[in-house]
Amino acid sequence: MKNEIAKYVYFVLMIIIVISLTLYPTQVKAYENIDVSTLTEEKDPGEIIGFLGDTPQTRITSSDVVYHIMNKSFFIKNAYSGQYLDVYNGNTTSYTNVQQWPYNGGSNQRWYINYNGDGTFTFYSEVGNNMVLDINEYDPNNGANVQIFESNGSIAQKFKIGYTSSSTYVIVTQASNFTKAISTANSGCTAGENVHQYDYAGLWSERWILDPVEKDVELGALYATDNYNTYVQAYPNLSNNGGDCTNFVSQCMLASGIHYNGNWNILRKNGNYTDITSNAQLNDSWSVSDPSPWISAEEFKNFWVGRVSGAYKGTGQQIIDNPSLIWNLPITQGCVVQRADKFLGDVGKATHSMYITGYLNNNTYLLTYHSNNTLSKSLLEFCEQDPNSYYLFYVF
Repeated sequence: MKNEIAKYVYFVLMIIIVISLTLYPTQVKAYENIDVSTLTEEKDPGEIIGFLGDTPQTRITSSDVVYHIMNKSFFIKNAYSGQYLDVYNGNTTSYTNVQQWPYNGGSNQRWYINYNGDGTFTFYSEVGNNMVLDINEYDPNNGANVQIFESNGSIAQKFKIGYTSSSTYVIVTQASNFTKAISTANSGCTAGENVHQYDYAGLWSERWILDPVEKDVELGALYATDNYNTYVQAYPNLSNNGGDCTNFVSQCMLASGIHYNGNWNILRKNGNYTDITSNAQLNDSWSVSDPSPWISAEEFKNFWVGRVSGAYKGTGQQIIDNPSLIWNLPITQGCVVQRADKFLGDVGKATHSMYITGYLNNNTYLLTYHSNNTLSKSLLEFCEQDPNSYYLFYVF
C-alpha cells in the first residue's frame, strides 16, 4: 500500500513539473563571481572596508556595488533600531526634519541615490520638489542636524557611502570633510528620534541597511553571504531560542526588496535583549506576531505558499535521482528553500529555511543559512544527507 501511495505522489509531482516547464521556459543561470576564500575572513562588522566608487578592497568590486546602488531607490533602515530614514510628516519644503520611523512604505521613506561620478552620492527624497538629504548650514561639527533642502549641489548635500562586512552602510558627510557620519541622535528605538551627524565609532546605530524599493536578488545574496556568520542588530539573534534560520532568510528577502507584508515583519522595541534565550526576552524587546512567519519555518510556509509567484516541492531522493527536475524550474538566486518532514506521503511540518545565493556545476543551487551557520552548501549535498525529507522552493 505504501509503495502504491509513493508511486502516486511521484506521478502527481511529475505532472506538476511538466506543466511548470510548459509555463516557464528553461533559463540559463549565470554563475556567481564570488571568491569564497575572502568571505571566511573575520572582520569587525563595523569597520569601513571601502567606499562605493573608490578602489575596491574586498570581493565587492567598485563597479558591482555602484551598479546595484547608483540611480536607484531605497528604503534606508537603521542597523540597530530597524526603523527607517524618514522625512517628517512627508513635508515637501526645505528645512523639514529627517528622523527615524517604522516602515510605512511611503514616499517620505524612499530615497533615490544619485551617483555624482566623483565618489560622492546625493540622496533625493521621493517626497518631490527636488528635495535632498542635507546637513543644516553645511555645519562640520558633531550634532549638526539632518534635514531635507532643495537641491543646490553644495557640500551639505554630498555624501560618501562606506560599506562594511555585514552589508551595512555608513553615510559619511562631505560637510564634515568626510570625518563624520549620519546616525540616530540617541542610538535608541523611539519612533521620531532625530538623525544627525557625529564622529563614526562603529556602532550599529551609525550604520544603515539599504532595502531596494525594486527587487534586486543580488543584493539579497550579498546580504546572505556577508552575514552567514554575523547577526545584524536590527534583528534578534534566535540561535539559542529555537533557531535563527527563518529569521535570517526573512532578512535576506527584505535586503532583496521584498518588503514587510502583514504579519511578516519584526521591529525592535528596546535594547534589553538581542541574543534571545527565551520567548519572554523576545516579547520584551521585539514586536513580532505570535506565531510569526518572520521567525517560524512552519508559519513562514503557511504564510507564503499562497502569496508567491511559484511554489514547488520534491523529496531529497527525487532531486538526487534527477537534479533537472528542480534545475529546469524558474528557481534562481534569491529564492527560498525549506526542508519539511514527510507526513502521510506528503509535505508535513517545515523545519528549516535556507536562501539561494548561487549555483554550482550548472545543475544545482548553493544554499546559505543560519542554524548551523553555513555558506554556499550544495542543495544536492543537503539532499544526500536527508533524502527522505521534502524540499519546498519559493519563487518571489
